Amino acid sequence: MSDLDELTGGTGTKTDGSTARELADDVRKLLEHESNVVSQRLGWLSAFEGLLFTAFGLLGTKDAGSIGISELPKIICWGGLGVAFISILGLGASAIATNRLLKWWEANRPATYDGPGVIGWALPKRPWVSYVTAWNFLPVIIGGIWVVLLMRLPSQH
Repeated sequence: MSDLDELTGGTGTKTDGSTARELADDVRKLLEHESNVVSQRLGWLSAFEGLLFTAFGLLGTKDAGSIGISELPKIICWGGLGVAFISILGLGASAIATNRLLKWWEANRPATYDGPGVIGWALPKRPWVSYVTAWNFLPVIIGGIWVVLLMRLPSQH
């Protein structure tokens, strides 16, 4: 039994019209929550990565050795990679949760429900397609930039 089945008491398709609409509204609210979580995670990704790129850029205007911290550029790069990786995990978790909600709705949509869909973009026939989104690629691209910057740093022997 899924989490949603527990929440709805396993109503499945045994509901009247108004209960079906309430169930659809509940699923919509859960999907809206996941959308808000994605927005928050992208905001944190942007804020942290912006600060780290700024710090890295400021170090480029000075010799890091002259301020006594020659390893700081590497630390910043590794920090940026870490933030990107954690963001990928969080955004992937939101995609999984959204897919689970949509699959549950498709499997348990009451026969009496005659309202609109619970989301504007229906779940594609190939579920992996829902992971191929701009917001899921953003931390991958940023992480790639950090890798390039890390590789271009002069090696300290």
